[in-house]
Amino acid sequence: MSQTRPAPQSYLVECYWPGVTESRVMVTARRAQQAAEELSEQGSEIIYRSAFLVPCDEVAFCLFDASSPAAVEEACRRADLPFDRILPVTPIDVG
Repeated sequence: MSQTRPAPQSYLVECYWPGVTESRVMVTARRAQQAAEELSEQGSEIIYRSAFLVPCDEVAFCLFDASSPAAVEEACRRADLPFDRILPVTPIDVG
């Protein structure tokens, strides 16, 4: 009997990042995307989705789909993405 993997969950990575700029988020987001691709090639179920910046609060968010928060944490570590929390989130499509 084959073992089934859990369905991917969306995770929001919250990064309080004093002095963050759009260009720093863009560079780090590219590294996060590459890290997720590498992990995926190594057998982890993870996809980088997007990043958001809230400059007035010095906060950046990254969105991933993954089979576990550990996979997201590893992608962040590899990307040198400073994060405070990894939160499971539920995307809501109104269309």
